[in-house]
Amino acid sequence: MAQHISTVQNLFQPEIYLEAILRQQAQQLAGRPGWPSTVAAVYQCLLDQIEADVLAGPCLH
Repeated sequence: MAQHISTVQNLFQPEIYLEAILRQQAQQLAGRPGWPSTVAAVYQCLLDQIEADVLAGPCLH
């Protein structure tokens, strides 16, 4: 079965700097209360949240 790759993940892959920042953040959050225990799972959560924010549209406060 082919793994689904989100639009946001496709955008981050060629952006080495942005991907590195996201991976570093995932390393810092892994295992903390409220976050998954693995870096890979946290990384995916962060990607999912970014995608949800992008799909939600602009924040007009």
